[in-house]
Amino acid sequence: MTDKEVEKEKVRIKKLANKWMSTLGLNWWTKIDISYHRTEDDGDGPTAYSPKALGGEWVCPMSVTCDPNYLTAEIKVFMPFTSKLDDRELEETFLHEVSHIILSPMHHKQTSKEEELVATKLAQAFYWTRSAGEKKKTISQTSGLTRKK
Repeated sequence: MTDKEVEKEKVRIKKLANKWMSTLGLNWWTKIDISYHRTEDDGDGPTAYSPKALGGEWVCPMSVTCDPNYLTAEIKVFMPFTSKLDDRELEETFLHEVSHIILSPMHHKQTSKEEELVATKLAQAFYWTRSAGEKKKTISQTSGLTRKK
């Protein structure tokens, strides 16, 4: 990836972090780092979750490691894969990884299929809920309706 492509991808991810971290109550964590990698997955291997835009291959566009005892986490972004995702796929992938942070107190040494499923469903629910709220906001703004306080 060129430096320009890397910077473009970092901007996309930072926008998602700014949009979602406080919305999901994660700003009270001690530290959540996002690291950007110009190479593919660092050896964790394929996962049960992978956006279809990546050719149906089981690849890892992002991964997360958490320590819920100390409220720290790192989200690894593998830019060769995330750069192939459209904005919605990238957002759902980001939300999937953030869902792992939320679920981390329940995590065991082995990632279970159930945790992957729950993380995927949470990511979809967060996305759909916010999208529905944004649509309602737009409708009420354009209709001239105001809420009584």
